[in-house]
Amino acid sequence: MNYYLEKMIELDADGIDFITIGEVLKGSLRVYKSYTREEFKYVNAFPKTCYKYWKIINGKKTYVD
Repeated sequence: MNYYLEKMIELDADGIDFITIGEVLKGSLRVYKSYTREEFKYVNAFPKTCYKYWKIINGKKTYVD
């Protein structure tokens, strides 16, 4: 199992968003690629950039630390 998937399980996250590095520095997020936990189990290649884990809470995507 890879680090990202293990961390998703540890945080009980529903997915991961890969975001552009420049957007983090500006304080806003632009999602480059998004995967649910189930999708990510079968991903062999993904962007090598910043990322944030998320959960669906009350029907809305919420980022978790």
